Amino acid sequence: MVLSASRARRRPVGGMVWGGLFLLPALADVLVFRWWPLVVSVSRSVDQYTLISQARRYIGLANFHDIFTSATFYTSLKVTGLYALLRIPFEVALGFALAIFVNQRFRGMAIVRTAVFVPAATSLAVMSVVWNLMYQPQYGIVNSLLNAMGIPAQNFLTDVHQALPSIAAAVIWKDVGLPMIIFLAGLQGIPQEFYEAAAIDGTGALQRLWTITIPLLRRTFMYVVVVTTVFSFLDFAPVYVMTHGGPQHSTYTLIYYIYESAFVNQSVGYANALTVVLFVILLSLTLLQMKALRSDLEY
Repeated sequence: MVLSASRARRRPVGGMVWGGLFLLPALADVLVFRWWPLVVSVSRSVDQYTLISQARRYIGLANFHDIFTSATFYTSLKVTGLYALLRIPFEVALGFALAIFVNQRFRGMAIVRTAVFVPAATSLAVMSVVWNLMYQPQYGIVNSLLNAMGIPAQNFLTDVHQALPSIAAAVIWKDVGLPMIIFLAGLQGIPQEFYEAAAIDGTGALQRLWTITIPLLRRTFMYVVVVTTVFSFLDFAPVYVMTHGGPQHSTYTLIYYIYESAFVNQSVGYANALTVVLFVILLSLTLLQMKALRSDLEY
């Protein structure tokens, strides 16, 4: 009896050890590839050096002074904000609408879900190359379809007013499957008794959507909005592959400005300072969004 009690006490400890071992790869990924680069960026944001020489010279807060007095920084910040405003509302709304649609029970719905989600699992760089070809003025499929409808060919990636929305549209097409799956999981977690009781009270489908579905998915909306915001600020491959920040800096995002500062202009300390500023911006936006969209509803 004493022996079995001792074994019972040891089991939770053994389970915690095994659980910790299985968590080690994910923990190592977070520490080595996410937090450690941030620590390095903060520590080197007060230095001046290049990738070639690696001879660092301490200059204090001069990099941050240069950032906040640079017109290029404010241009990149404005472009990034516009890109986020183009992407976030449409991607969240479309993902929610698709989740409601694929939540229906029809034959072949599993194929529809897979078809919508598959692009989200593909490489962003590959998607950028494909859409770059699709947007070509002469032989791109998008302009071919427009010509078939009697609409003249458009300069999607070389027009100042069309380049940023064109990139946003391509990224939304690729990534909308992720919020769809998240919303779908949230929809399937809502007890059907709520809808049955509302139907007995005579409420319509739109009223049930507004009074039951959306309030109970508020935490899901918060997660999707936060994740989409972070992805919007960190999208690099589409800009690099499609426009290189052009035309006339109309797609010159903050993340592309960091890349150009580090690898083109060889101002690595300045790029690290930009990274710190970007982190602070994202952290502030995330906290504001979590505060605005938090919910105390339990079900």
